[in-house]
Amino acid sequence: MSKLLGKRALVTAGAQGIGFAISSHLLRAGCDVFVHYRSSADGARNLAAEATQLGRRFASASANTVHL
Repeated sequence: MSKLLGKRALVTAGAQGIGFAISSHLLRAGCDVFVHYRSSADGARNLAAEATQLGRRFASASANTVHL
């Protein structure tokens, strides 16, 4: 049994590249995952589908940098 089963994770830049791989691994390890991304909506949709298939909770949000 994974030590991550039932935990929650927030992954910034989690819908492409290394972040995508980390998000996917966390889902497979039993985490519920929230992903922040800037422009990787396709990756977020793919992770949502993976989470559904695994019976995990998943949410995501797109946000851009705020300059003050």
